[in-house]
This record gives sequence, C-alpha cells and structure tokens, in this order.
Amino acid sequence: MSHRAFFDDHAQGNYLRLLPIDTRTEEHNLQYYLNRPEYWHDVEFDSTQPEQMAAALKKVTETRVVSCQEASALGFDLNYLDASLSSSASHEPTDVIIPAWRHALINVDHPLLRQGLTILDTPGLNALGCEPDLTLKLLPECQGVIFMLNADAGVTSTDLQVWKEYISNLRYLPNVGLFAVLNKID
Repeated sequence: MSHRAFFDDHAQGNYLRLLPIDTRTEEHNLQYYLNRPEYWHDVEFDSTQPEQMAAALKKVTETRVVSCQEASALGFDLNYLDASLSSSASHEPTDVIIPAWRHALINVDHPLLRQGLTILDTPGLNALGCEPDLTLKLLPECQGVIFMLNADAGVTSTDLQVWKEYISNLRYLPNVGLFAVLNKID
C-alpha cells in the first residue's frame, strides 16, 4: 500500500482517507479515484491528541485474509504474500494476508506540508507491478527521491534496473535530489 501525506487547505481538519483494496478489480488507475469521494473511507483525527491520531493512522496497517485466487484477481504476486497465520477452521491453508487498503491520503496541518511538501511512500519495488501509475507518473514531479535498499541484500539486479530505468534520469531535471539509502529495518 502506498501513502501520501500533504496539507489540504480546503479541509475542515486532519483526516486519513483510505481507498479499499477491492478497487483493484476495477479497470481504473489511482488517478481516477482521487476526486471520487464515494470510494474512500474517511477517518478524521485531532493531531493534538496523540492517542487519537495513532489510532486513526493504525488503520493503514489493517489486513484481510483472502484465498490465493482472490489475491491473484486483485493483482498480487503470491510470492510476496504471507500465508494466513490463523489456525481458525474458517481459514483454508491456502489463504493469504493482503492489505485492506490500496492507497492512503493523510492530510495533516504541519508547517512543511502547508508550504507544499508532499511525501509519497510506496511499498517497494513490487509497487511497480501492482500500481505502476502511482510510482511512474509521480516520479517526474518529485523534487527528491529517497531510494531505500536492503543493507542485508545489497544492491540487487532489480534495484539496479529500477534505478537505471526510472530514477537516475531524474537527475537531469532542475532542483531534483536523488539519494540511495541502505536500510536494515525490512
């Protein structure tokens, strides 16, 4: 799932807007849904109340257990999915865990976001296969890209291919910064 944090000066307050994963079965890309509020699940929160804000943002991590067939129909590569950890009789051994949401918009009144900073977080290289319009369409509009690499694996051939095909050319655009960062969190 991808996340976009920004400031919406037309909103009455802070909100988390979640696009259900089921919208992947339709023939529309993410751009189609951005101005169609009927598809989104909204959660308002008060950023001055840390517990309330944490509870609202925790919804981003919600998952669903579905059959492998349903996960494939939603466009997931089964090699990247975890098998259901539930020992409940209601789940088959072939069930997998998928995100409940396709995309999250997070509106927060913050001085940097008020000045126009937008933060886009994609779930990794597999996002190119699942949501190519999100990553590839927005890359040329970025003023900075932080390319996270797994420190344990080093630079893989896939990492290098994505860097060469989609990211390195951005260095020719004015005022764009590119950074490769090693990460051991994953």
